[in-house]
Amino acid sequence: MTLRMLYSVYAPQDINVFDIDVISLYREFWRRRVRADIRTDAASAPASDRDLSGSAMHVGIAMLVEGLPELPAQLLERELVSAGRGRDDVEVLEARGVVRVFSSGTDKVVSFFHQTFFEHAAALGILRLGRERGLRALADRWANLTRTCSSGRRWSAPWS
Repeated sequence: MTLRMLYSVYAPQDINVFDIDVISLYREFWRRRVRADIRTDAASAPASDRDLSGSAMHVGIAMLVEGLPELPAQLLERELVSAGRGRDDVEVLEARGVVRVFSSGTDKVVSFFHQTFFEHAAALGILRLGRERGLRALADRWANLTRTCSSGRRWSAPWS
């Protein structure tokens, strides 16, 4: 994953891996692939240069809420449309290499190209979209989880 990101962000320049930290790499990848479509390895011009930050954050939050690193494409499309985002944003994120869309039985399923990038997108969504209320909900959920685990009771997800 990191080698792929290094190449997609910095190629064809020389890469000094000792000067790169993970957060900077994720931020630069986000800037080059989510906020815009800036690729040195693309054979053709970008299909869309829209900023898809909001859509990527919504996808990350939806996966976090469901407790799954992949979700049906139809569910994500409904979530994005209800949030006022583009119906085709998942397709554009796939074209940019941010998410993968694959078949699972009769359904199309969406995941980020790597679980850590899903976690990055969800965290950005909590911070930027949820702001203080989102952080408070996360802290409350964590407190309930730790109380439940330390009391010996079986934990169940609040959204199930």
